[in-house]
Amino acid sequence: MALPFIPGYSEIGKKMHSLKPGYHLPHRFDFKLDQRFYIDQEIASRDLPRPGWTKRIPRHSFYPRTAGPGLPAWVAFDKQVLRFRGYYIDRVQNSQVERSRVRTVKIHFYLEDDTIEVIESKWKNSQLPQGTLLHRHRVPLPEPDDFEFYTIEHLNVGRDLVLYGTTYHVTSCDQFTRNFLAKLGVRVNPDTCIPSDAYMETRNDHERSMRPLKPYKKVDTLGQFLHYDGKVLRFWGYWDDREVQHGDLRDIVLLYYLADDTIEVKELVPPNAGRYKAPSLLRRARLPKQLKALPRPGVECPRTVLNTFGDIYGKGMGRLFIYDNLNNNYHPSDFYHDSELCIGAHVNVWGREMVLTDCDPFTRDYYRIKYQKELGEGRPYRPPPKPDPPRQVPPYLGFGSEEDTLTSVFNLIPQAPKKDFNKFMVNDRNGLDGHVLRFSAQMVTTSKIDATRKFILCFFLSDDTLSIYEVPIPNSGIAGGQFLERGPVRRDPECRRACPILPDCYVSEDLFVGAQLTINKFKFRLVAADEYTLRYTDKRPAQYEKANPDQIIRKLREHIPRDAQRQMHKDFNGGYRIRDHVCSYDEMVSLLKKYAGDVLSEHELITLGRHFCADESKTEYASTEELVGYVQKLLKQHKLGADCISRIEDGLMHHDPYRSGDVPGYQITNVLRQEQVPLPTDVVHKIIECLPRTQKGTVNYCEFLKLLNWEKNPVWMPEKTPRLRQPWEQWDFPKPVKSVNYTSLLNEFAPKEQAPGGPCGTPMPEASCAPLTGAPVELAAHPTPDMIQRIPPDPLPLSYCDSGQPPPPPPTEPCE
Repeated sequence: MALPFIPGYSEIGKKMHSLKPGYHLPHRFDFKLDQRFYIDQEIASRDLPRPGWTKRIPRHSFYPRTAGPGLPAWVAFDKQVLRFRGYYIDRVQNSQVERSRVRTVKIHFYLEDDTIEVIESKWKNSQLPQGTLLHRHRVPLPEPDDFEFYTIEHLNVGRDLVLYGTTYHVTSCDQFTRNFLAKLGVRVNPDTCIPSDAYMETRNDHERSMRPLKPYKKVDTLGQFLHYDGKVLRFWGYWDDREVQHGDLRDIVLLYYLADDTIEVKELVPPNAGRYKAPSLLRRARLPKQLKALPRPGVECPRTVLNTFGDIYGKGMGRLFIYDNLNNNYHPSDFYHDSELCIGAHVNVWGREMVLTDCDPFTRDYYRIKYQKELGEGRPYRPPPKPDPPRQVPPYLGFGSEEDTLTSVFNLIPQAPKKDFNKFMVNDRNGLDGHVLRFSAQMVTTSKIDATRKFILCFFLSDDTLSIYEVPIPNSGIAGGQFLERGPVRRDPECRRACPILPDCYVSEDLFVGAQLTINKFKFRLVAADEYTLRYTDKRPAQYEKANPDQIIRKLREHIPRDAQRQMHKDFNGGYRIRDHVCSYDEMVSLLKKYAGDVLSEHELITLGRHFCADESKTEYASTEELVGYVQKLLKQHKLGADCISRIEDGLMHHDPYRSGDVPGYQITNVLRQEQVPLPTDVVHKIIECLPRTQKGTVNYCEFLKLLNWEKNPVWMPEKTPRLRQPWEQWDFPKPVKSVNYTSLLNEFAPKEQAPGGPCGTPMPEASCAPLTGAPVELAAHPTPDMIQRIPPDPLPLSYCDSGQPPPPPPTEPCE
C-alpha cells in the first residue's frame, strides 16, 4: 500500500515541506474596477505541488473589446446564456422492444464564467432520471486535453460535445445565441431535426388510441384567472321600480369580473333617501339570461355519475365512480358574457330589468382592444338637478374683514379664511427684495390744500393687499404717515351694503400711471411709478395691457385715420432732425395727443417711450479678456500656479468618467469651492457663460483651465476690479427717457403691407429709410417731479451653478 503524498511520508514531500513557507488559507478574491475578482487561477502557479512542476492555467473564452470602457466578462455578460438544443443516444440493454433511445436535452452555456448546464426534457412515465443531467460548472475537454475547459469557440450548431464520456449532438439554437455568435464572427450552421424514436412513436400512438376509463372533463380556468385577476368591468345604470307603490328610479353599478365571468350588482343609495343601504343588491355569481325554475339535482352539473361501487379489493382503496362520457343528461345554462354588455343594453337580473347607461374608461379601452367596438358616450336618464337657491348672506357688521365674517356664516365652527399659498410663496419677500408695486399718487379734489398732498401707494403682490403712506410736508399743517392700513380694498365702497360672497377688490392689473382709484370715498390719481414697477410690468406684457407695445400701437392705428397718419408723419419728419431719427419724449407725447387725443393713458405713453428709447448707454461693462486677466491676477497674488490647476483638473476629471472633456457648468464652480480657490463666483459664472457649449449644455473644462493658467497663457491684467452686468440690469432703467427714435415708432405704426414705403402710403425720405445702427440703448422711466425712492430690483434668479441647470439665455434688448 502506497503512503500518502504529504510532507513527512516521502523524500519529495519533505523537500516540499521545506520549500513551502506556510500552510495558511490562500487569498482567493480581490477587487478590480469595483468588482469582485477571483484570482485563484493567477496564484495557482505559486503553490506548486512538487518541485519542477509547471501547471498550465486554463483559459477562458475570448471576446473582442468594444469601443466603450472595458469590463470583465462576469460584469458585461451577467445573466446572459447561450441556449442550444440537441440529443444523445442512450443504449438500452436487455430489452426486446427497443435497442436505443433518443433523449432530447437543452444545453445552456453561461457567458459570465464559461459554465455548462445540461437539462433533459421530462417524459411521462419514463422511469428514468430526468431533469438536470449535468449541473452548472466548467466542463473539461476530453483526453488528452483534459487540462482545458470548454469555451465559446467549441460551440456551434452541428457539432458534437463529449461531456464526461457522453456525446451530445447539437441540432439548433435560439435567436439570441445565433445573433451573438454572428457578432463574434462565427458562421452558425443551419438547424437540423432531432431523429425520431421508433419506440416512443409506437407508445404515443398506443396512448392516443386508448380510451380512458374515467373521462374527466377538464375545464381550464387557471389561465383566465391569472390573466384577468383584479380586472373588473364597471357599468352604471338604473332599475325602473316605479311600477310598485312608492317606487323610484334606482341607480345601480354592475361589476363584471373577468377572472371568472361573474356579475355583482350594487345599488347607489343617495343620502337621506329613506331606504336601507345594503352591501350589494346581487351578490357575486354567474347571471343567467333567462329566469327558469329551480333545476333538479344533477341537471346542471359538469359531470353525470352513472354508478358507484365500493371497495372491490378490500384494501381501503376507496369508492370508484362511473361517469357518463356522453353527458346525455347535461343541460347547460346560458349566462351573460362580457361580449353582450354595452351602453344601452337591458340586463335581466332575476326578473328585474336593468339598463346600462355609462361605463368607466377601463371598460371602454377593454372593448376597444378586444372587440374593436366603441361604446359611445353615456346616456343621461335623469333631468338635470335644479340649481341650489342663492345663499342669503347677512350684512357686514364691521367686525374684522368680510372674509372672516363669511367663514362664520358658512361654517358652524368659524375657521380662518384660506389664502393662495402658492401665490404667497412666489411673490413673498425674498431676502431684502420685496415684490411690491409702488406708485406716487395725488388726491383728486377741489380743495387746494388736499391737492398738494403727496401719497405713496404700495401694492403687495403676495396677497393683493394695498397700503397708502402720506409723505409729510413741513409747515403744511397735515401730519404725514400711515394713511391706509394694509389690506384688500374694494373697487366700489358702496358694495359693503350688498356684501357679496366674494368681494370685488383691486388687483395689480388695475394699477397703472394715470389710473384713478376710489378708496374709502377718496379719489386718488396715480402720477408716477418707480423703476421696479415699470420693469415688472414691461416684463409681463401679456398680463398688463398698459405695458404691451403691440396692443398700444394697434389701438393708435384704429383711432387715427389715414389722412391724419400721413400728416403726423410729415410733422415728425419736418419738425425734427431727420439725420438722427430722434425726437424728445415730450415732443412725441404732444404729437400723439394731437392726433389721438386722450386715447392713450400716461402709462401707455411711458411704455412707448421706453420701447423706442434712443438714449445711449454710457455704462461700460468688462469684457471677457478683462475678466480672464482679473482672475489670473488673483491667482498670481495668491501664488496659485500649476499645482493648483492640476488639482482642479483632477477634481473635474472625477466628474468626467468617460474622459470626454465636458462637464456641466455648476461642476466647475463646485470644484473651485472644494479646492478653496479665492475667485469671485460672479466672475467665474461670467467666464463660463462665454465658453462654447455642447448640445447637452456642458462646457469644455480644458478651455477653462487654459484661461486660468497665468504662467503659460498670460493676458493683460487690469488694475481695477471689472464691473459686471447684473441680471436685473439687462433691462437698464437707470435714467429717465430723454429721446425717442420716432422712425422705429412710425415703422411699427405703419400697416404691414405698406412697410417698404412710408406710413400710410407716404413715400419716406432716403435718410429716414436708413437702418438704425449702434449699440443697444438703455431705457429709462418717464421723468416725474414726484419720483419716489429707488426700489430694489427683481430678486436675482437662482444661480445655475447651485441648481444644476444651465444658465438661461439673456433677454433681448427692447430696442433691437
